[in-house]
Amino acid sequence: MRGNIFENFVVMEAVKHRMNADKEGGVFFYRDSNMNEVDVLIKEEGKITALEVKSSMTYNKEFENTLKKLSGWIKTPIS
Repeated sequence: MRGNIFENFVVMEAVKHRMNADKEGGVFFYRDSNMNEVDVLIKEEGKITALEVKSSMTYNKEFENTLKKLSGWIKTPIS
């Protein structure tokens, strides 16, 4: 449950940041039929910034797995 709440917090902060900069929309998530998922995609000026949100006390390289695969799933340039 903690992870869900933290993920929601990060998404809402991204939305608020864009709204305060007079930018509407542009915040998405990705999930396909194979249940591959990326928590936050921010689309701006023809490119996408991808964020994976984790609530953990320590970093694990496996957190990056979906981000590394994302460029094979969508065709927009990703930063």
